Amino acid sequence: MTKEEDQLREKRFSRIRRVKKLLRPLPRRANIHRYPVLNWFAGTARKKDFLWSFRRNAVVPAFYVGWVLTLLPLYGLQLVLAFLLALGFRANLMIMIALQMVSNPITVLPLWYLNYQVGNFFLNLIFGESPIRFGVLISEASDQNFSFRQTLDFIIERTRESGSSVVSELLGRLVGGTFLGGLILGLLAGFISCCIYRIVLNRYVPSYNKVAAEALRRDRNSGRNDS
Repeated sequence: MTKEEDQLREKRFSRIRRVKKLLRPLPRRANIHRYPVLNWFAGTARKKDFLWSFRRNAVVPAFYVGWVLTLLPLYGLQLVLAFLLALGFRANLMIMIALQMVSNPITVLPLWYLNYQVGNFFLNLIFGESPIRFGVLISEASDQNFSFRQTLDFIIERTRESGSSVVSELLGRLVGGTFLGGLILGLLAGFISCCIYRIVLNRYVPSYNKVAAEALRRDRNSGRNDS
């Protein structure tokens, strides 16, 4: 084995070790039974090789579906949905679970607010502007340190005062806008993640395969010479 091969092999194993260290907190085939909720599906998960595969056909759907799921207002249901969607899309479960950590008790409300702003922007383009400015109302409720329940009551009261339908405005604009924004931002984040993944593959995999092919060719030539 040449010095170049040794260096490339060491770099590759070093990257693998770093990836394994990052994945250590995540569920794996050997320890999925230790995780709450996911332990219900441990037997099924171990039989599905694609859940643990880092090939492109398992990674790409994991990025797209994982990002959309973590940004949608489905906090508390994400782990179960991540597993079911990983099965449905034949996606990598570890990536799906890792992305759900983006939405946590600290980030979930800012993410939902961002979703609403993006979704409401597109709803305004399609249906026209709403008479209710939910962003302003939420900001006012936040300034007064309202709880979630008080904030909801405050929004409903102001919506009624404007003469608008509470149901259509809340469901169509607030909830609908948040879901639409989560979908748009999730697909965008998935696209960016896949681009980065492809760049990494194109940078590292061909060089390793090239050196490995040259080593195999030398071994074959050496075997012919010996014979």
